[in-house]
Amino acid sequence: MDEQVFDSTQGDPSGAAALFGAVERANAAVDDLFEHLDALEGRAVMDSIATVETLRRRVEAVGVAMAGRVDREGLFRIDGHRSAATSVAHRADTARAVGGRRRNAARTVAEMPAVRKWFEAGAIGVCHMARMTRAHSNERVRDALVSCDELFADAAREMNYRDFDFFVGDFERMVDQDGTCDRNERNHANRDVRLTQRPDLGWDLEGGFGAIQGACINKRFQAFIHAEACADWDAARAERGDAACEDHLPRTPGQRRADAFDAMTGAAAASAAAPPGVPTETTIVFDPETWERALGWFETGRTDPVDPSDAVDAARSRRHGCHTLDGVRLEPREAVAASLTGAIRRLLVDAAGVPLDRSRPVRLFTGAVRAAVQATATECLWPGCHRPGSECQIDHLRPFRDGGETHPANAGPMCGFHNRIKNHGYSTWRDADGKWHTARPDGTEIPP
Repeated sequence: MDEQVFDSTQGDPSGAAALFGAVERANAAVDDLFEHLDALEGRAVMDSIATVETLRRRVEAVGVAMAGRVDREGLFRIDGHRSAATSVAHRADTARAVGGRRRNAARTVAEMPAVRKWFEAGAIGVCHMARMTRAHSNERVRDALVSCDELFADAAREMNYRDFDFFVGDFERMVDQDGTCDRNERNHANRDVRLTQRPDLGWDLEGGFGAIQGACINKRFQAFIHAEACADWDAARAERGDAACEDHLPRTPGQRRADAFDAMTGAAAASAAAPPGVPTETTIVFDPETWERALGWFETGRTDPVDPSDAVDAARSRRHGCHTLDGVRLEPREAVAASLTGAIRRLLVDAAGVPLDRSRPVRLFTGAVRAAVQATATECLWPGCHRPGSECQIDHLRPFRDGGETHPANAGPMCGFHNRIKNHGYSTWRDADGKWHTARPDGTEIPP
């Protein structure tokens, strides 16, 4: 966006020179802030964050005030726009939603002078202002909100954002009880969850719930997310000690949430409350060519090209590929890896669909056998991992595919992270004294 320049030689009938002069001085002050920031050391950086935030709030308040002028005076028509939101977003070169928020915030502070006073002073945060603006946009709440101007100004100055968000939400629900109830009943009536497969074979999860059902589900989900986060922190600390930080965690928050959802559904399927017929294993159907090609990739790191005419013939006959018994298409390399390490049964079929080979599924430790294994250790048996045994998974030390038995002598508690990586060349065993040992892929033992 081109910088606007005021030409003082043309006079200043609109008062723009004063504004541009103030902006120029403010820019010089910001340059000075950058210079002083480089000179700060250690704790002084942290101590200065709130001070700089106050300045940012005041600048945002100026933007809100300008949006208010554009809105009240219809100045957006100068550029042929339909609304102040569009005009502000265009002139500021920002998203239209930002222009809309500034316009709406201007309408809020126009009716709440105490809030405006402290917002312009930098004592009320931008997020706090946005939350009040959202409440102000509800016509059934607006008058009550405006009548409590001083109270909301005080609350916004004194509360952190999380508490303020709850405070405003509770206020809205008490003032607009009918509307809140109606919306929640509608949310509960429209509750739905869908898993939809995309053309690239990935899956999208979407849905919604009413208040109580959603809260209960979220509580359980958060517990599984916490378990995945603990596993990541255990792994990071085992590798880096006290220097471990979030950047060293092996998974992103999104990946942990996805794995937590998978673990939650898996735990439900394996529980005694699961309805009859819920599978604890998945059968993947391969044709021999697809299986060999995917398996070969793990050995050589490359995939042999497929003749296009053969690909057309295979696709039309549907004899070539990788899918579940229900016909859900899968990515072959991922499916091969799962068939080697997870609760997966591999089924090879010929061109006529006749089974050629069927692997054994991984057997699960359940009931009394699982309880017996959990009693053998109070925490994850991996050296350096102290995840409580009650939060660990129970699996074979010698993999089932290699002849390992589903027996307490061949099992031990491991956190989810180490239970997954143990199949990548590591070996774990218990000696005659009952002491656990874990060896790296090169055969050297990890110190206890």
